[in-house]
Amino acid sequence: MAKVQNGIQFGYGAVGNISGSTVTGHYWTGCSHQDAAKTGCTPWVSAGLLLYAVEAKNVKTSNNMLRNNQFNYLLLPSQSLGILP
Repeated sequence: MAKVQNGIQFGYGAVGNISGSTVTGHYWTGCSHQDAAKTGCTPWVSAGLLLYAVEAKNVKTSNNMLRNNQFNYLLLPSQSLGILP
């Protein structure tokens, strides 16, 4: 099982605020898309701020610095995951 480290994560309908945070250096270094094509491994990605199956409008952000992450912001809506709230 892959263990992907993300900076800040909100999941499964969570709501909240993120303010004044610095999030840097989150990058998945395991299986790449090129590796997956050759070996069949599963590629993953890493994010500074991951919103997983939440409404983006329910997570308020202000005065944050996200940099040098594989994805600074990553939104995976429930529809794309086949998850119903």
